[in-house]
Amino acid sequence: MTENKQCDKGNFVQELATRMSQILSELASTVFQEAGVKRLLVAFSGGPDSTALLTALAQLSEKMGWEINACHINHGLRGLESDLDEQFCEALCADLGIGFKSFRLAQSAESTASNHVPENLLRELRYRCLFDHARDIDIQVVLTGHTLDDQTETLLFRLFRGTSPTGLVGMAPHREMVPGTGVYLLRPLLKQTKAECQRFLAIEQIGAHLDSSNEDAHYARNFIRTQLVPGIDDKFPGWKNRVERLRLLVSEQEDWFHGETVRALSAMLMRDQASEFIQRSAFGSCHIALKRKLAAQMLRDKQIEPSFERVENVLSIIDGNGDSALTLSSGWEIRVDKDKVRWMPIVDDDEPSSFLMAQETIIRIPDQGSQSRSTIITWLNKSLKVSNWGESVNGNFPAAQSLEIYADLSSVSGHLKLRLRRPGDTIQPFGMTELVRLKKYLHTHDGAPPFQHTVVLTDDDRVLWVPGIGYSERLRCHAAPSHRVLFLDLAGPSDSSWA
Repeated sequence: MTENKQCDKGNFVQELATRMSQILSELASTVFQEAGVKRLLVAFSGGPDSTALLTALAQLSEKMGWEINACHINHGLRGLESDLDEQFCEALCADLGIGFKSFRLAQSAESTASNHVPENLLRELRYRCLFDHARDIDIQVVLTGHTLDDQTETLLFRLFRGTSPTGLVGMAPHREMVPGTGVYLLRPLLKQTKAECQRFLAIEQIGAHLDSSNEDAHYARNFIRTQLVPGIDDKFPGWKNRVERLRLLVSEQEDWFHGETVRALSAMLMRDQASEFIQRSAFGSCHIALKRKLAAQMLRDKQIEPSFERVENVLSIIDGNGDSALTLSSGWEIRVDKDKVRWMPIVDDDEPSSFLMAQETIIRIPDQGSQSRSTIITWLNKSLKVSNWGESVNGNFPAAQSLEIYADLSSVSGHLKLRLRRPGDTIQPFGMTELVRLKKYLHTHDGAPPFQHTVVLTDDDRVLWVPGIGYSERLRCHAAPSHRVLFLDLAGPSDSSWA
């Protein structure tokens, strides 16, 4: 190996070690135990970036005292190519002595037919699968191979879609994957480029797999990467580093502004017997920039995406320039009450739309070659994960009111399907021998429905499970369960926000 190549290799590995130490040190005092982080899970697609990350971490593992594990997500959208990616990942991990786990995720029939699954759904499902696996094997740190190129593409995407200064902060070097769980996503390559990753792999004489779907300009990010970025590279060499400097300045300002917003909101937000409220006079005395931040934070606290239009509508209501009430989501509205603006929950008893009533998603059951399969339920903004029994499943059976069941699926007739309840539905209640109308079953069983409308899991004959309420005798486990069935959120913590 020439001296220049050895230097390039050493620089890449050393920069990764430095960045990992910086990120872990930032988290150590408040998040991780004194013993520090010893076990890492790498999201491994087989592409150049994640392959470079995994290879460099493997070289650092002995020195740093790390145990490296890898997880590959196979969406199955590219047929043989997807399977070859998975095989490459497994083989490289075996060569590097790294623990490997792969998951095959199934999409609903309508998504698979078009082969254009919304990219945000795929991303959220990957993160959920990585999070679940990390929890299953007791790992607190998940790493991805996002680079400086990905960061700049993200900023361009947000600019074109519409964003605020908060959106220009870009991808954070670390974030908690699900609040309160202590599992963190780290992006240690955000200071390095794709070209640097490729040079490192060339020196190591390690190949990587290129995902052909990354060239599909149907996806917005691919369009930016393949159609726009090359022209910018030609006209403005070094622009990515200059954009990164701007991002750092914006990030520092936003960090300060967030602290001011939280302090102002804690002093301004009050509650009486009726609801939460703020005084319009106190709000009106704030600078317009702080008003927008306060409005966005109040929306975010209610799990409402703070879009530009929503923020402007909230400001209009509070300033007295709009209507006296405004519906913000299916669960919340704000109302003017003299000098108060109140946040009021909405109780919605409306019947489901004909569109929702027509939805019916086939739920895939894992075969003997895989531990689990997840199916995206686009109309519910959820996925349903079915795992073979024994995949890190232990403890007592979940309560009937939970969104998880341990079940024997051996008596399922035909396909498992998820849909809304329909007239004439029947269920064989747990512990009973006869069928009853689902309507009667719901009247006699307590439980807080977790969804706006009643969702049911059925086979070709009858209802098997009413999530949040109870399940059928046909799922009874006479010995050990055959499967674990669990609802997962698709809309987890997001890296993008308006304000």
